[in-house]
Amino acid sequence: MKKTAFKSIYLGTNLFLALLLIDYVFTLFSLSETGVVTSTMGIVFDHIETPTYISTSFSVAPRIILFYFAILGLTAMVNKFSKHDVSH
Repeated sequence: MKKTAFKSIYLGTNLFLALLLIDYVFTLFSLSETGVVTSTMGIVFDHIETPTYISTSFSVAPRIILFYFAILGLTAMVNKFSKHDVSH
């Protein structure tokens, strides 16, 4: 039981980080003007662009927690109903 729970958390966290990285890259490279943009998963980009200055700061929105727990839940369900062991 503990091994399955640990495996679900491990796989879910890695999946979440991979999706977060993809979301981050797509949103960062789609910034084209000054403003505040929130990505799909909840990364908030505050982008300021002038002719001589470019600044981008980052923060997170509360929905990032919802995405994390949703991915953990999906990973746990897949792990629970999986008919074979995928740990090898």
